Amino acid sequence: EQVEEIDSSAEEDEEADQEDAEDAGDAERSAQPSKPLAADLLRKMPTASAARPSQAPSSQLTALGRALESLLPSPAFEEAAKEALLNVQEVARALFGSKTKVRPFGSLVQGSHLQGSDLDIWLERHGLPSILESGIKAKQRMHTMQVNTLTKLMGRLPPSFTVKETRFMWHVRVPILILEFASETGEQIQVDISVGGVDFAGVEKGYIDRLIRGAFAQAPRALPLVLLVKQWAKVEGLNKAFEGFLNPLGWTLLCLYFLMRQGKVPED
Repeated sequence: EQVEEIDSSAEEDEEADQEDAEDAGDAERSAQPSKPLAADLLRKMPTASAARPSQAPSSQLTALGRALESLLPSPAFEEAAKEALLNVQEVARALFGSKTKVRPFGSLVQGSHLQGSDLDIWLERHGLPSILESGIKAKQRMHTMQVNTLTKLMGRLPPSFTVKETRFMWHVRVPILILEFASETGEQIQVDISVGGVDFAGVEKGYIDRLIRGAFAQAPRALPLVLLVKQWAKVEGLNKAFEGFLNPLGWTLLCLYFLMRQGKVPED
């Protein structure tokens, strides 16, 4: 990957190389989430001979398996997510320097994304104030710098990106640039970009997602429930936080909490 070199010192070059490796790892993980957990479970679903009398008939289980399988993202979708992330990384570093951090977060990091899920990306550049600073003036300054950063990025993205929406209004706590990306194979994916690597609680974006990914690794049977519930909420229009509903992360956490209460997922 070609990036603009802005510092010639060996120490800072080494740090930039390390961040490049971390970004490449994030890109790879975002394109190869923990879907094999769900695929393995589909293959191991009980047959009629193994089912207890109280269980659903094998025909119903087969239909459920097909429904779950249809929710899994295609290889083309996974590649499109990786391609989009690498494109944003390249443009952001060319604009703001090689130390600019560009990381995925959300369902693609969790491994709970569906076919057609959004790719969430956060960007952090040098010189941005902390989102945790208090006071109206500090928040206004942060908001202005976030919008300016997204506006500059928007103007330099390649034609494969199309602007769908810009949520830059003052009442929006975290400005978001919403894009449509078309991969080299023609696969479409929505990309949501925000500025800042921590949320308003001071937690790094993506930290909760990695915990959720770990929960799926420990309890693979949790993933199909999450996929089904998220698809149901999407179809019913119940997954938009700005409309007063739980967002996809909220539905995921609710499913995991339910399974913890049922003893299906370890609480630790």
